[in-house]
Amino acid sequence: MNRLATLALCLLLPGQLPADTVASEAAGPRHAFKLEKDTGWNVCRDLVKNLNKVQPTKASFFCEIQFHPDMKRFGWPEWTELDIEAHWNEIYAIESYTEKRRTIPPFDSWLEEYRGQIQAGTIHPRLRQTAVRFVSQGPLETVLGYTRERDNTERCKEDWSTNAPQRDATGDHVVLYEPDTRKVRFLVPGDVGAPDGSFTTHALFLYDARAYLLRIMPYAGSFVSRVERFAPANPNIEPADWAKPICAIDNVFLPKF
Repeated sequence: MNRLATLALCLLLPGQLPADTVASEAAGPRHAFKLEKDTGWNVCRDLVKNLNKVQPTKASFFCEIQFHPDMKRFGWPEWTELDIEAHWNEIYAIESYTEKRRTIPPFDSWLEEYRGQIQAGTIHPRLRQTAVRFVSQGPLETVLGYTRERDNTERCKEDWSTNAPQRDATGDHVVLYEPDTRKVRFLVPGDVGAPDGSFTTHALFLYDARAYLLRIMPYAGSFVSRVERFAPANPNIEPADWAKPICAIDNVFLPKF
């Protein structure tokens, strides 16, 4: 994308789509989105309606979520960027959980390695904070969003252009956060085998001012989850924050797109 085109996109209002995207509806649907099963959640029904209105390309679908101007019940949280240098402990805690595919070294060794990757330009981490309600009329929960690649949307599109999509290219590792104690709480899968929780990346979005998680998987469809607190009757077991899938979305992309 050239600089003028990029500037034009940046000047769009939040949630607004490029005119050619909206106009493409008149040309007829290119792709089809549908619920794998109607579970009774309006957020799922409207998200499918939104996707069928937007008609995203493969790259834009897997790499960034767009809301059609008509779908006014959707929105995004207001994020505040945090200073990486001031939050090493939080990042280390998140990486210790999300990087289970490799052994995380002790903190001092990890920090030296991590800083070296930043200086070498191999990672461009982003840590940001917001406050959302996971339950309608419920309390505001402080949330952190973390990714090793702040420009993951553009990187994802480049991957798709070379037919080498990255599974974790979209969204953030979303965790709950207690600013006073600087403690991170992870979202664990609410269902056995569910592709959810802080371990994988999600897009955190709003529907009627309530926060949900969207997990897009290139080869397995998309999953919407709600977050709920599970408090065991046994006082010796700590409460857990569950990301429970509420619906799955199937997508069919026509070969020419």
